[in-house]
Amino acid sequence: MPWELEIHTIDIGVGEASLIIAEDPAVPGSRRSILIDGGLSAAAALTHQYVVATLPPGAGPDVLLVTHYDKDHSHGISSLLFADNLSVLCDVVVGATVGALVGGGAALTQQEAAAKAACATVGILYGSWGANVNSIDATVNALTAANVSLLNPVQAAERGVARAEAVGAGWGGHVTLITSKAWRKDAGLAAGAAVAALLAMANPPTVAQVRAAVAAAVFPALARTVPNDGRFDTGGIYRNTRVVDIGDARTAPAPYAKAVAGELVSSTSVHLQIPGVNRQRTGFAPTLGDELFWNGVAPPVAPANAPYAVLVSGPLPHSGATASVWQGVGVAPQIIHAGQLDNRMSIGLVVQFNDFRYFTAGDLPLESEDQLAMALMVAGQPLPNGAGGLLPALAAPPWVTAFKASHHGADTSTSDNFLNFLGPKTAIISCGREYGHPFQTMIDRLEDPNATIEFYFLTNCRYPRVGIRASPAADRGPARVPGPAYEQNVPHNWSRISGDNNDNNGALGRDRGNIVLRINQAGSTAMVGNRTYTTTYWEHYPTAMAVAGPTVVTTQW
Repeated sequence: MPWELEIHTIDIGVGEASLIIAEDPAVPGSRRSILIDGGLSAAAALTHQYVVATLPPGAGPDVLLVTHYDKDHSHGISSLLFADNLSVLCDVVVGATVGALVGGGAALTQQEAAAKAACATVGILYGSWGANVNSIDATVNALTAANVSLLNPVQAAERGVARAEAVGAGWGGHVTLITSKAWRKDAGLAAGAAVAALLAMANPPTVAQVRAAVAAAVFPALARTVPNDGRFDTGGIYRNTRVVDIGDARTAPAPYAKAVAGELVSSTSVHLQIPGVNRQRTGFAPTLGDELFWNGVAPPVAPANAPYAVLVSGPLPHSGATASVWQGVGVAPQIIHAGQLDNRMSIGLVVQFNDFRYFTAGDLPLESEDQLAMALMVAGQPLPNGAGGLLPALAAPPWVTAFKASHHGADTSTSDNFLNFLGPKTAIISCGREYGHPFQTMIDRLEDPNATIEFYFLTNCRYPRVGIRASPAADRGPARVPGPAYEQNVPHNWSRISGDNNDNNGALGRDRGNIVLRINQAGSTAMVGNRTYTTTYWEHYPTAMAVAGPTVVTTQW
């Protein structure tokens, strides 16, 4: 059946994040996806929103690739996974509360429900949940109609809180989740009020209704204990995601390592291992030539014509801070000593889909890219398929059809040699609004008349750059106005800024600068000259004959 490949570059402001999806729509369960990096910590929620809007409901990425530990690549992932850990914990807590409410099967009055929900919630926040949830049953069940029947639901919830606080740390079980008595009370009263309100509308309510009502009350209380950037509900969709990173070749930031491991590190100094988080992380760098889409499935070989994602740069496993670049099957990797250490450790990925290749590699410097370009261009050097075989060798250039410019378009990436060796048609730049990215020297290389680039797409461009039609007139210059000075769709202009280029990346209602490259099986297997893919971006600076909005550019090669 026909396969499809989508490469999403997410506009997150500073740093970068992308989502790569391979799927045969006619075959249920065939989809494989990789989330690469997550920008700064503040971008975590934005990245998650894009993931859930793109993948089917309840689905998370199969693989989370962190190219290196620079803050504009890894910190957003730390916050994203802390949020996911929090969401899984909330699910456990809510499950215990719901169990205490509906376990007996008897219908409850509003007062009973409010008292029991409040009592159970406070007890769970004291640590009685999971395997220890039964320790709350006796106390909760003691709140009979005789105790609360003459109270209103608010008073009943307060009595439930008081009963739980009287037991206090005697609940036993895990560490206390919320050490503040006031916060525990807020959560208990909120849960009691939510359940009482639910019973006023539906008695008896369904378990799903009770769960949703309690979750809405409990999550905000739990979220108060973690940093702001992790205070959102992921639905736990990353709990089983396989994590690939540079391992411990260099010490990973402590928050990142704890987040990946499924810990909750809260502002109340609680360090808690969350049950139900089952992420796989090897703890050391992957081997060059490893395949990411299909590694972990049985058998680890893609169906015919499906895309493969092969690791082509990164630190040597168990070697310390030794950066390396793939040089071919059976050939020792090239050790790289040039370039900033953090950047040259970046994990690089080549996605091959029949005769189409895409390259992305974090902040990898040009010395590493040039070595890789030589390997990929030598007689169409075939990539490994991750199962001991080889992918089909390309018969003709371009050896890489499209690529994400390394290091956000810095002058230390994307050399003339790289462009000349590989002959790419499309470049994508996640340039952000800090550090002067993209650099003019790199743009000049893309603009060279001898370069094969047909179009290059940018998620933002906040600096004046010759060749980029919609660049501001001055550093962080004035807002753009429609007119010839900023029209992009003009002859001989190869640049395309996606979105409205807003300085406030989180502004509501803005036209976002996401960029999506799509190619199907027919487009990846056609005869030379008839192969096609599309790149969709948000056109904000059109000519008088065009309309602002999603715009599709078709590339043929």
